[in-house]
Amino acid sequence: GLTPGGDAVTANSNVDRELTAESDPSITAEKSGVMTSGSGEAGSEITYSFIVTNTGNVTLRLVGVLDPLIDVVPSDLTFPSATGILGPNEQADVDNGTVENTATAIGTAPDGTEVTGVSNTVFNPTEDAEPSIVTTHTAALAAGATGVLGDGMNYSFRISNDGNVTLNGVTLSN
Repeated sequence: GLTPGGDAVTANSNVDRELTAESDPSITAEKSGVMTSGSGEAGSEITYSFIVTNTGNVTLRLVGVLDPLIDVVPSDLTFPSATGILGPNEQADVDNGTVENTATAIGTAPDGTEVTGVSNTVFNPTEDAEPSIVTTHTAALAAGATGVLGDGMNYSFRISNDGNVTLNGVTLSN
């Protein structure tokens, strides 16, 4: 530029530019679970809590948690902490003796890169396995039979699982 008298104006700048670290987005998830209803039988509920931490050097957006046992989308979570309820335990969980669950934290870096972090696995034991079976049977004279030697009999058998675990390969022999 020029001064009002027409002289040239010059200037020098000695700005030191600070180098910034290379973008390194990263995220972690920590999970815990507590039985909040029931004692581990089918129908019990487990409350899960998550701690999601931005362990990188850039701001993450669209942060959420994906959990195969909790029907929740990331936008349904509230930070700084989030809690989800899994309900109820399925029979397969009781058969296995535990509810095993792992979640994944997700986030998006400023450059659009999606980052994920897998949580620790939480094991919540179910009630102890108590297999039990009950068999009942009845017998009655066949139609038209009078109860004399050689008359036919009709037998009826009922097998019931009255335990808390699934039974496979059940057979009846007499």
